[in-house]
Amino acid sequence: MRIDHLKQSYRDLLLSSGMCCKKAQKASEVVTYDDLKIISEIWPDWGSIFINQ
Repeated sequence: MRIDHLKQSYRDLLLSSGMCCKKAQKASEVVTYDDLKIISEIWPDWGSIFINQ
């Protein structure tokens, strides 16, 4: 399922940017597809992942 994969990719990118595991997991659980779309417009690293899904 696309949204699940996007959430996992978002969590992984948060972790690689230095966010602690617990916060990254919580953030990825509550984020919506629309949130991810907005984030892709302002965070270039995430935007490249979002567009390629």
